[in-house]
Amino acid sequence: MSDDLKPEFQKRLEKINTGMLQVGDRFLPMSHSLIEGDPSLWFITAKGTPMADAAAKGAAANYLICSDGKGLFADIHGTLSLSDDAAVLDEIWGVIASAWFEGGKADPDLQLVRY
Repeated sequence: MSDDLKPEFQKRLEKINTGMLQVGDRFLPMSHSLIEGDPSLWFITAKGTPMADAAAKGAAANYLICSDGKGLFADIHGTLSLSDDAAVLDEIWGVIASAWFEGGKADPDLQLVRY
């Protein structure tokens, strides 16, 4: 993607919060988070999930987004990696994540993934 299209893409991506993450032959419904000024997509998942296992190996993945209402259709290619960045977790933590992790941000099963 050319540099002049990246701001528009980020702007549209901010209005969408779900997609399908393809890891190997599996498609996983996921909710992504963005941080202003950071080109990465961030995901919160549980340890031992296919996504967390793939990220531990630095696996390649595709993230598919389709939103008629927001005018964005994308197949984003990248590499998954694990993160333990508490500042990022603080930034992206919200109602959706809190519904999945009873222990909140300190839940021992929580795993932050960068894409």
